[in-house]
Amino acid sequence: MTGITEEHLRDFHNTLDGSGLQALEQGDPYYIPVLKNRQDPILELQQSIHWASSESVNLLSGFRGNGKSTELRRLKHLLTQQDHYVLLVDMNQYINMTKPLDISDFILSLVIAVSEAVKDEFDGLNEGYWERLCQFLSSDVEISSVTATLGFAKLGARLRAEPSFKQQVQQQWDLSVSLDNVGEVAQAQGEWSRAGEMYQQSRDIREKLVERLGETPEGLRDLSISLIKMGDAALAMEEWNKAEKYYIEGRSIVERLKQRFPEIKNYVEMHEHFQQLLQKLEDEKK
Repeated sequence: MTGITEEHLRDFHNTLDGSGLQALEQGDPYYIPVLKNRQDPILELQQSIHWASSESVNLLSGFRGNGKSTELRRLKHLLTQQDHYVLLVDMNQYINMTKPLDISDFILSLVIAVSEAVKDEFDGLNEGYWERLCQFLSSDVEISSVTATLGFAKLGARLRAEPSFKQQVQQQWDLSVSLDNVGEVAQAQGEWSRAGEMYQQSRDIREKLVERLGETPEGLRDLSISLIKMGDAALAMEEWNKAEKYYIEGRSIVERLKQRFPEIKNYVEMHEHFQQLLQKLEDEKK
């Protein structure tokens, strides 16, 4: 077998257990139509979706590494040829699969994933679903008349969302936590720019909560943690000035907490941590 190296064999071996190489795109010369001349679930899914008179839900399952992601790309190609608009989202990029997942985290992560997929797939979109959701959760919403088509049913409704003060605060805090979770997933994958964007949005929400609720110890602590995450992301991208700005701002917040609550040891430790981060930054710059 000329031209086959040990590295090729290793990649092939890793692919068999679901790791290593990525799913094959449509038209890839390495794709082997193993379902040819056999019952093809992808063709069945294509027909089910194409013939559906309204929205439909379909499940494709299989063992890890048996080609589901590759076949979904084939399904996307087939449906696109029939003038369907198809978004294919890999939720592994947005969810930490090693930790328990709340339904609220999943929905918010899904909104982010779909929003980014829409932006990648279609040009000329000025406002994504994610931006709309953030705007919705941070303000009162009033829609005088809504007419939506759900399958063949039409729904006319008047919507006025006026959650209680506590509910609004909880919604925004949950959103900031979900943003941090998505940022941590991006960070683990080395996508520091995207992680920084998520941490920035989380910080913005926490700043608004501090403005609204006052400088509570919990609010200031959460804000300082956001600044640590933003500084770490900037440091990883060698954006020294940004990292220094975030660390100094976070240290200033912790200094206020330390002065107001000198008996709480955790604030002293957080202040020392910021000092260490700033020293690390100076070392990196050298």
